[in-house]
Amino acid sequence: PADPAAAKVIDGDPATGFAMPADDLSITLKLAEKKNITGFRYTPPTDPTLWDDLVFFYDFSVDGKLVSKGEFSNIWNNQVMREVRFDKAVTGQEIRFSTRGDKKLWVGELSVITE
Repeated sequence: PADPAAAKVIDGDPATGFAMPADDLSITLKLAEKKNITGFRYTPPTDPTLWDDLVFFYDFSVDGKLVSKGEFSNIWNNQVMREVRFDKAVTGQEIRFSTRGDKKLWVGELSVITE
């Protein structure tokens, strides 16, 4: 991530999440090499004071191509890790996770699922 503090979304600890700036409700991560990506996992922050800013609508892109968009239904009542699987693997190196219609993007953890 461009902001070193954003690396907290990949440190394995949802308690150390990160909020994206209000003017850019997305996070972009570059993998060390191209991978066959079959999905991703989003874990909301564990701090209950941040639950008003959970991601509801999301877009997920790989190398600039939108591969998944949707919603995390009932996330306000059930703040657990969400897993999204793609219909088919997508090969790429740069992933972008963004929110639509939300006022802030809080991420506890974000990870990709690979073959």
